[in-house]
Amino acid sequence: MADIIKIVNADYSRIDAMQNLIKYIITDKERKPLLCSYYGGINIDPLNAFNEMMYVKKYFRKTAGRLVRHFIVSPEADYFMPRELYYLAYRISSYYSDKYQIMFSVHENTNHLHLHFVINTVSFLDGKMFSEGPADHYRFRQYVLNLIDELDRDVAYQMAMGD
Repeated sequence: MADIIKIVNADYSRIDAMQNLIKYIITDKERKPLLCSYYGGINIDPLNAFNEMMYVKKYFRKTAGRLVRHFIVSPEADYFMPRELYYLAYRISSYYSDKYQIMFSVHENTNHLHLHFVINTVSFLDGKMFSEGPADHYRFRQYVLNLIDELDRDVAYQMAMGD
């Protein structure tokens, strides 16, 4: 198995779809209705994400079309701890944080930990819509893979040192 970076190509053009996705991202599937143990965001309070994203959309008069982008990162290594993945998610989020609101969570409800991200498609900075082509996806993918490799080396070093 390799590191997986999946951009979910769902419509998300309906308000309820956006609300459901945000709720899905931060809800612990094993302990419903409790929140995931590890979640966060940049330029947004994840617990008020829907309202804050809609505020930006309404301010710039861009409430139609795809409302959010959703992607999943699933590192291959099965020895990462949830807290390590939380910090990885924060660093991944920083890729888009200069212009967009982004929230994330660590999902522990499967045999393999993975991360979910939701990005507002309207920039809080200038109101421009989120748009990426194949070259942009490739650069983002390389950025994420480099972060995963860096975390893998750090964890391997800590394990070798007996920490």
